[in-house]
Amino acid sequence: MKRSMRLTLGGSLLLLPLLSALAFAEQDCVNAGRLVKQGVALGDGSEQEESFYRQALASCPNMAEAQHNLGIVLARQGKRKDAIVAFQKAVDLKADPNFLVALGRTKLEDGDADGAQAAFTQALDVDPRNIAAMQGQAVVAEKAGKTDQALEILMKARSIEENNVVTHFNIAVIYDRKDKHDSAITAYEKVIELEPTHFDALFYLGLAYQKTGRLDNSARALTKAGQIRPQSAEVQQALGVVYEKLGDYDKAEVALRKAVQLDPNNVASQVNLGVVLINKKQEGLAEDALRKAVSIDPKNAWAYGVLGWAQLELGKYKDAEDSLHKSIDLDAMNAAAHNNLGVLYQRLGRTEDAAREFHSAMRLDPSLEPAKKNAEQFK
Repeated sequence: MKRSMRLTLGGSLLLLPLLSALAFAEQDCVNAGRLVKQGVALGDGSEQEESFYRQALASCPNMAEAQHNLGIVLARQGKRKDAIVAFQKAVDLKADPNFLVALGRTKLEDGDADGAQAAFTQALDVDPRNIAAMQGQAVVAEKAGKTDQALEILMKARSIEENNVVTHFNIAVIYDRKDKHDSAITAYEKVIELEPTHFDALFYLGLAYQKTGRLDNSARALTKAGQIRPQSAEVQQALGVVYEKLGDYDKAEVALRKAVQLDPNNVASQVNLGVVLINKKQEGLAEDALRKAVSIDPKNAWAYGVLGWAQLELGKYKDAEDSLHKSIDLDAMNAAAHNNLGVLYQRLGRTEDAAREFHSAMRLDPSLEPAKKNAEQFK
């Protein structure tokens, strides 16, 4: 009996250090959990937030959530390689589909499409209805040029979760790229119904409306986008183009001057402004804007063509001829430049040269009305 009692007592004594170690480890992980909560509460991607997660991992190395959160912070700091390492450790500790999606997204951003696809596929193996993983797979497919496959994946995601904003937006983008602008418009409108301040949806909706000729609708969508991001030169340029097409040159000038102010080196905004100013019979101001454009991009055929048009209207025929020839040298298919060169030659009495340029313009772009009208004189 005594022997038995000794063995029992001895066994208990041997267990005490192990139980104590487990208790300390458990307490360490409890403390680590508090550190993770502090990091989440901070949530600003700062070094301080990163420090909370690293302290948590120092206390509790197997805490998958801390590894995952550390990966998020590192990704936000632009440290993709380090973020991937953290996400991979989190996944190794716990095959959580959200961790796998984060790993896949970061690998995709890092240019590893195969690695991203593997992570998204694994996430769907764990959770076949994971919308984020499907969205990731669709992005991988779209980047590989497999737009039909991407659309099929997104349609499946939409059937699982009807009101997911990201799914609808990505469907719209694919329709846009397939030139199915009416379908894209429907999808963008659904995004805006779900999230009225979705900037990208409003912006691309405005462009899609423009492509389908619904200019008033385009102006409204772009105006709303501009209200959300007043400092977006891209929106102001697009709005200026729409107003120019509508013939509202005053509003077009206001929008384009704002675009130029926000981004002085944007050639397209400078050229669009030049077009508007020519239409407002302010050719001198137009020439200034267009000279700025060609100084920014000396190989821009469009800018030289519109510059030649402004100089033609100013009566600067030698400058206009030089600019228009420069435009054609850079882009022999520039029908508008050929037409304006024809106008120049006609004014100079060079009839044969004018006829040649008008017919060249017509051949390059049969829908160009000024060229069609001018070419009819030389049938």
